[in-house]
Amino acid sequence: MSVPVPFGRARLLAGALALALAPALASCGADEPPVPRDLVVVVLDALPASSVSSYGYERPTTPHLDDLAAAGQRFAQAHTTASYTLASTASLFTGMSPRAHGAEREVGHVLGADRVTLAEVLGERGFATAAFSLNPQVSRETGFAQGFDVFEYAPRDDFTYNQLPQGFLERVTATWQAQAGERRFLYVHLLPPHVPYTPPPPFNELFGARKVDHSEGGQSYLRALNMEAVWLTPDDPRVVRAKQRYDATLAYADAQLDALLDALGPLDDVALVVTSDHGEAFGEHGRILHGSMASKEMIHVPLVLHGPGLQGDVRDDLVRTRDLAATVCEWLDVPWDARMAHGRSFLRAPGLDPLPARGALSRSVGTAPLWALRTDDWTYIRATGSGREELYDRRNDPLEVRDLAADPAHAGTRAELAAALDTALARERDIGARFATAETTDAHRAALEDIGYFESEED
Repeated sequence: MSVPVPFGRARLLAGALALALAPALASCGADEPPVPRDLVVVVLDALPASSVSSYGYERPTTPHLDDLAAAGQRFAQAHTTASYTLASTASLFTGMSPRAHGAEREVGHVLGADRVTLAEVLGERGFATAAFSLNPQVSRETGFAQGFDVFEYAPRDDFTYNQLPQGFLERVTATWQAQAGERRFLYVHLLPPHVPYTPPPPFNELFGARKVDHSEGGQSYLRALNMEAVWLTPDDPRVVRAKQRYDATLAYADAQLDALLDALGPLDDVALVVTSDHGEAFGEHGRILHGSMASKEMIHVPLVLHGPGLQGDVRDDLVRTRDLAATVCEWLDVPWDARMAHGRSFLRAPGLDPLPARGALSRSVGTAPLWALRTDDWTYIRATGSGREELYDRRNDPLEVRDLAADPAHAGTRAELAAALDTALARERDIGARFATAETTDAHRAALEDIGYFESEED
């Protein structure tokens, strides 16, 4: 079926023209690439790269994001620092790892006021700053409002479907327009496609997603399925049904992304970043949802940059979303704050040095988490409680399914990466020790219920 959604062809054509002209302008004597005036960062919650059409997914779940990727720059190997929102978004804002910024526990920790954020850096440089979040993990209570002139956490006002609250896009647009006299930084954290997988009409008709059982797509149903003492697989009928409903919710989120960008107006002078805070599992390693592991499907996320100075292409180098703050500062010609100096720009250079300690460090949720270190070729994972190790050769096993940790032939690689992980964690622990640990509030705990920890009432 066809779904009537807005489509910003004029916006994308303008952006594509600007990108096409950039090399020509450079050849005409321009000394520096063009500097965007404004910055817009949009996060689609719980979106793995593997569910995005332009990353090879077979269903047309993300036509609007795919158009942005075609006109801008798509990063094929972007990895987040955690498989859950609180820690990964804190890393995006500060350039720090979870061990350093301290917002590690999903319920209990928040981002401390003594960490310097991207919003604070840009605000001090004269930017008008605004943030709109639909996830209670990104709220005033969790410390994310620091540096923003305008900050709004908007709970959903319709518990039937996982959709944007009434008037949300209008409030975002009004703030964007009100700040038009200054350089602007806008951050928008959308909740879809995060659970519950309850897409509103007409999206609930896509991909066979129409509900059969009342509980399908709800948090309670999915959590109970995840806790079963069985090894889930992608072809388990229950997982297949969950993926159908997830994909339909993603298609809705993609349409809302397009509606948001259309509402903001021409983007030819805007540095636009679209990414996710973490992925979502559908039986690839025996589990569903996110947070419980540091495996590829929970850590590998889409990342698209669109705007002045970029040519439409795909980059295959390994990059970390914790480096986005430094990256966009270089793009905007703003020094990344010397008080922090965490993360480094990958805008015009490869994202990471070849040294293992400079790999992508990521964490799962829990008091005894899994830590993963990814280099260009390898993934090493260790459980802090049991010490259990995993090792994957991503050159020959990109889906990370053949564990080589016990293989004597790879003992040297395992030992090298284990030592590199120890070095990275010690370094990040030393950084974190310089700061205070901030604790959450009862109000925040209560707000978490709005993220979907209830049974959906969709008909």
